[in-house]
Amino acid sequence: MKGLTDLPASAPVSTTDLAFRGVKWDVVADMVDLGDGERRREYVAHPGAVLVVAVDDEERMLLINQYRHPVRMRLWELPAGLLDSPGEDPAAAAARRARRGDRPGRAAL
Repeated sequence: MKGLTDLPASAPVSTTDLAFRGVKWDVVADMVDLGDGERRREYVAHPGAVLVVAVDDEERMLLINQYRHPVRMRLWELPAGLLDSPGEDPAAAAARRARRGDRPGRAAL
């Protein structure tokens, strides 16, 4: 669709509270003035992540088979993961994730 563009915007925030502290990410709650009154908006404060699409010379794509507890299944997926520390270089994190593709339970399709 030509002509659609996301635009930066902000709204005044009167309070910010930690709604939930998790092991890998937190849930934050802001009271935001949207022009017609304040509303509570909750969101995940995420450290950032990378996703790797690795394709070899034979046009095979690297996938990993990983247990995902919420669905109680082992799923085939692209290598991905959280940044391990604040300010970590995403390219270094992506390379680390791709190297993990050499372990058992990995496949190139």
